[in-house]
Amino acid sequence: MCFNATIMTPLDVAQKEYNLRISNDFSYNGYGEYKVAFTHPFLPIVLENRVVETAKWGLIPGWVRECKKAEEIAKYTLNARIETLPEKPSFKGSINKGRILVLFDGFFEWQHINGQKIPYYIHDENFKPLIAGGLVSSWGGINTFTLITTEAMGIMREIHNTKLRMPFFIHPDKIDYWLDSSRSFSDMYELKPNYSNLTAEKKSPV
Repeated sequence: MCFNATIMTPLDVAQKEYNLRISNDFSYNGYGEYKVAFTHPFLPIVLENRVVETAKWGLIPGWVRECKKAEEIAKYTLNARIETLPEKPSFKGSINKGRILVLFDGFFEWQHINGQKIPYYIHDENFKPLIAGGLVSSWGGINTFTLITTEAMGIMREIHNTKLRMPFFIHPDKIDYWLDSSRSFSDMYELKPNYSNLTAEKKSPV
C-alpha cells in the first residue's frame, strides 16, 4: 500500500501540466516534506472541474458523529481497494460525488528479498507530478481523503512483491472522466491504471 509520499514540486508546475485551477487565496506549505499517511498530513487534491484544494489523509465519512470514532476510522481509510469500494460503508458515500485526484511527486515501497526489505522511491520518469485516484469526504469543516489502490502492474509488481498493490494512477487524458460526478462509479471500471511512466530508484536500507 502507499503510505509514504513526497511533495517537492510547487503546485504551479502541476497546474500547467494538468491545466488545474488554483484560486488566488489558495496556499500550501507542505513542500519538501516526507508525508507519512499515519500522521494524517494534508496533501493537495483535485476536485471536479480541476479545482485544487487540500485534504487530510484518512477519510472520515459524513455519518460519523463522534471525534473519537472519527480518529479511529481515519486510521483504516488511508488506502482503499478499487475492487471493493462499493461494498465499504466508509467509502460508498463518496464513490459517485467524491472522486478526486491526489497530487504528489513520488512514493516509497519496499521490496522483500530473502528476508530483507529494500526501499525504492517511485516517481514519473520525467519527474512530472503524479496523479492518483482518491475519494474525498468533508468532516468537521475539512476535507478528508483516501488514496485508491489497485493490483500492482509493471515495475510495481517487481518492487511491491508481497502485497502486490499500487496507487490507481489516472491517465492525464482521463482526468475529467474520473472527476465527472455525473458518471457513476461503475463507469470507472472502464479505466485502466496509468503506470507505464513510472520509474524506480533503489535506496539504501535505513
